[in-house]
Amino acid sequence: MDVSLERVFMTKKISVVHVIIGLGVGGAEKFLCRLVESQLDDPRFHHKVISLTTLGVVGEQLQQKGVEVYCLRAKSSVDLFRLFYELYKLIRDIKPDVVHCWMYHADLVGGVVARLCGVKKILWGVRNTDLESGGSLSKRMLRKCCALLSGIVPDRIICVAYSAYESHKKIGYNESRMVVVNNGYQISKFQYSERVRDKIRADLCLDDGLIVIGSVGRFSPAKDHFCFLKAAAQAYKINKSLRFLMIGRDVAKENRPLYDAVIELGLDTVVTLAGEVSDVSGYMSAMDIFCMHSETEGFPNVLGEAMCVGLPCIATEVGDAALLMGSLGKMVPAKNASLLSEAMLSLANMDASSRRVLGLGSRNRVIENFSLDVVVGKFADIYVS
Repeated sequence: MDVSLERVFMTKKISVVHVIIGLGVGGAEKFLCRLVESQLDDPRFHHKVISLTTLGVVGEQLQQKGVEVYCLRAKSSVDLFRLFYELYKLIRDIKPDVVHCWMYHADLVGGVVARLCGVKKILWGVRNTDLESGGSLSKRMLRKCCALLSGIVPDRIICVAYSAYESHKKIGYNESRMVVVNNGYQISKFQYSERVRDKIRADLCLDDGLIVIGSVGRFSPAKDHFCFLKAAAQAYKINKSLRFLMIGRDVAKENRPLYDAVIELGLDTVVTLAGEVSDVSGYMSAMDIFCMHSETEGFPNVLGEAMCVGLPCIATEVGDAALLMGSLGKMVPAKNASLLSEAMLSLANMDASSRRVLGLGSRNRVIENFSLDVVVGKFADIYVS
């Protein structure tokens, strides 16, 4: 290659625009944030983010890092034509080299608009795994549309888990365009802190002698918070030193169906509904045991985060949870409150030092197998290929 041309190639940044339905605190949103942040100092890339709805906590975090975030504020399907038009204008003005879409709505809307704008490389993100219990009729129709267009719109379909790859191949996604790139974790951002643990537990009136079992995740049928509460009630009947800390969007007393379940199960004095928090790592430090109780997952971000913090973990047998945990922690079938309760009691009955050893093993597994550096390198290869 001519030296001058090589210099131009090396100095021209690849413009990557991410399109996502929203930027609240969820697994995909948090990983998008980590991916963008990890490449802020990489001279090869320049990132911008488009939320089809509102800014959210993750959007604010990105803006604080100097990332341009656009919000199109769609509220319902009534906004669809306006959304298409505004997104078309925005992508046409930005002229990105890559449009990276995240999850079904953004895959369909962002992918089609990017193709109409003549974007050369379009990436779709697939994160769901369990399609048998796959939501409303509109969501199933959305998936079907994506499957039909999967051989036309995206250049690559990036599946977060092998289980997601298999389930979407079965419903007609174009296998030749599908690759698996697991989530990666920025280890330094998810570390246990004794100081933060003491502060949060004091704020929440959780004494040192209590064993806190934690849950992290937005309120959604897929997360099955009610199964967690049923298991908590069963475990608490046997071990009165247990307490339960639940955080996530809409996981608060204002959520009447959730709080009513807490009251009905007699857990109002032992369950804390903390809602959405910015310092997830800090709240995890306040826990002694982590529980992922989902009915369905792809590659469960929050489980890896808890492992990074050094928590012994319980997880339902969904998505790639088993791949992530290996032989560490406790795996139980989804939607089985009795076995979930038994797993809670099993870890709670271990002495604190044994739980710490198990948690440190989990942390080391993430460091060795699922670090962000490895995963970011895979995305960089996709962007430049």
